[in-house]
Amino acid sequence: MFWAYLGLFALGYVFGWLRGFWVGKLRGKLEGKGIVMKQWLATMPNQDACSVCGSPAPMGSVLYRDGSLDGFNDDFEQAKDDLESVVADLEEEIQGVVAPKSFSLTLSEAFSDADESVFRLVASQNWRRDIVTVGSYRITLGGYPIAYGSFDDEEEDFSQEGSLTDRKDLEKHFAHMLGDKNSQLILFVAFLNRG
Repeated sequence: MFWAYLGLFALGYVFGWLRGFWVGKLRGKLEGKGIVMKQWLATMPNQDACSVCGSPAPMGSVLYRDGSLDGFNDDFEQAKDDLESVVADLEEEIQGVVAPKSFSLTLSEAFSDADESVFRLVASQNWRRDIVTVGSYRITLGGYPIAYGSFDDEEEDFSQEGSLTDRKDLEKHFAHMLGDKNSQLILFVAFLNRG
């Protein structure tokens, strides 16, 4: 048994040394590329210097300095924040009916590209790992209106059922969902409340 442990230790030591050797070589190659990149950036006109390392700042800083990107994502972020906030309020309300530790609503990004993001709302019972998709919500770069419907992961296709123009519409949408006996959310909460 002793020899088996000694052999494993020796193998671990050798593999650790080899890993360190190759990581060091790779780091050296990457740093070499970094020097070339810094030299290329130094040739770019109208660049600010990076306050941390002194190297020329990338072109993105010009966009920020000139104000081209100011507020560009504000509408998207506002719609996303409203959706997250209303979902958090909904989760809190439902937890008042079922045991708080056993129920959660999770809003996660199912798809994203330059034009839009699709978020999936999932209800789950933590200790049993039961999961139900409540709905999918698409937010474009322009923010509102938020589209709701279903999302097919394989096809990356969003099927829109309706749209929500502001936070009040979001609140009405979820209030309607709570009042609909056939909604996936209510059916799941009823399931959790079974004796």
